Amino acid sequence: MGSLMHVSTSMHARNGVKMSWVTLERITREEAAKDDSLLRKLHIDRRPLRPAAAELTDHELLDKLRSMGCELERGAVEALCAGALSVEEVARPLHHEWEVRNPASVQVDWIWICLLGLWERWWPDRVCLELLDDKMQTGYAHQERNDLTACAASWLDAWADVLALSDSAGTVSIREFDDRFPLTQSLYNWLSDAETELWNAGLREREFLTARIGFCAEALRRFSGEEQWRTENLRWALAETYFEIGEHGEADELFDSWLTADPEWGWGWIGWSDCYRDSFRTGPVDPDRAEELLRRSYSIPGVRDRDEVADRLALLCANAGRPDEAREWKRLTELHRNPRTDAARPAGGRKTGRNAPLHSRDTIRKSRRAGTSRHAATLKPTSHLSTLLNWMSYSLECVDSGHQTFGRRLGADVALDIAQRGECPLDPGPVQQDIAGAGVRLLYHRGRG
Repeated sequence: MGSLMHVSTSMHARNGVKMSWVTLERITREEAAKDDSLLRKLHIDRRPLRPAAAELTDHELLDKLRSMGCELERGAVEALCAGALSVEEVARPLHHEWEVRNPASVQVDWIWICLLGLWERWWPDRVCLELLDDKMQTGYAHQERNDLTACAASWLDAWADVLALSDSAGTVSIREFDDRFPLTQSLYNWLSDAETELWNAGLREREFLTARIGFCAEALRRFSGEEQWRTENLRWALAETYFEIGEHGEADELFDSWLTADPEWGWGWIGWSDCYRDSFRTGPVDPDRAEELLRRSYSIPGVRDRDEVADRLALLCANAGRPDEAREWKRLTELHRNPRTDAARPAGGRKTGRNAPLHSRDTIRKSRRAGTSRHAATLKPTSHLSTLLNWMSYSLECVDSGHQTFGRRLGADVALDIAQRGECPLDPGPVQQDIAGAGVRLLYHRGRG
């Protein structure tokens, strides 16, 4: 079997699906940490992974490159990497030259790993795909440990790299960025995660709220042509953050301007109303103002998510000690959620909006990705089957050429990529991740079973 990078290159060439080498290496390393048999096989095959480079000195890394036919000193490496936006693009032609001389050798991966190790040491502040990917994944590790401050700090650093890479590559949309820089976690998903964790960290350390304002404003400016749910999420986050830091007039002006332009934005009215509920630490608690905004919203013909507006009014009335009104608003909520209304919703019946209102000022929020929280993108299931059929055909070729069930791993990532783009009714959650992990654990087994 050849290198993991070769598998990535083959898949990209045949199906147009991009998986970066840093992602493949990370997946393999993480799966090996959970599977002793895979770890032993990697050791037997002497397959290089990134931690191996960390144990070598700069001189030893250069010697390793020379042993593979890459006669490079520091100056030559610097010249080779000048202007590059990923180590992979630097290493790819060198990999090709090695593979011509040594077909199917896993040792070719040393070239990329050595170059990446040297880049990390010599130019740690120079942005590239691989170092951005590390920063994003470091943030997710902090998130798993509930270290919100460290997560937010890591992701602000990552955001600076995103902007630098976007400027260098000239990308003007999230899709373009993800196509140009196939990270372990797509920018499409990560933006929502970062916005949310900046809020959560900001509840403890207020400077992250100021950073969140800059983050949302720049994302709105840079990615102005994105889906409606994305723009609405970022607008809401921007205005509520102004409110939370005490700039209530700025928040009111933003909500007012957006709702004047789009009065049917139901969740915009709810977000504005929430500012005057007992949900913010610095804001004036004004339930009458909150209710007035919701009633204005409900009275607008064609307002989107009318059921959510009614549901929030039921909550306000209940909190105000008006149970009869609360019951009536609850009845209207259910009326708007009848089966005929549900049938008209996008595939999966997922509503757009937050799953539940905030009930305390210090609520820790979950991610606001499409389909998991505030808003859901409209799904397009028509391309799902044909895309998967294309992968199935290619997966058989992978089996026949010795790549067997690693194709399953790549297939899982194909499905994830489609789901993230809103092109099929597939939620890229734990089940998909389990399938992906199983594919890597079966990497070295033979047969199609």
